[in-house]
Amino acid sequence: MNKWEREIFLPKLAKRPMTEKQYEKIARHYDYKHHNKTRLVMNDIHKTVKTINKIADMVADVDVDMTVKCPQKNLLKDRWSRDKYLKELKSGPMDDKRFKYIMKNIGTDTTRKYVKEWDKQREVANTIWNGVKKCGSLKKEVA
Repeated sequence: MNKWEREIFLPKLAKRPMTEKQYEKIARHYDYKHHNKTRLVMNDIHKTVKTINKIADMVADVDVDMTVKCPQKNLLKDRWSRDKYLKELKSGPMDDKRFKYIMKNIGTDTTRKYVKEWDKQREVANTIWNGVKKCGSLKKEVA
């Protein structure tokens, strides 16, 4: 993980979704190939958290027969792939124990070289998921 990603890109993603226009201002040509997918996944997590919170706020003091269905965990089970890892991050927070299991049992030698990068992405995703007000099981995993 380079200094730009660690100090500029990921901290901005942790705070709020990043539009294409904002990304153009800080990204180099090389970054589109390697980091745009991460930006889109983190934007989706922000959108999910915002929707869950908006619905929870709407029905907070009202008697409505409605349930807020929180995301179901999509666990990485077989061969490692970056897409599957990001898909799991997108489906809910990931605790330290789960991350260590993935790196030890599912991750490849190449994956383990970039363990700091994957862990930083997990931290950013968990920071975003931490904004969920309801969804008990999600809140327990983030804590």
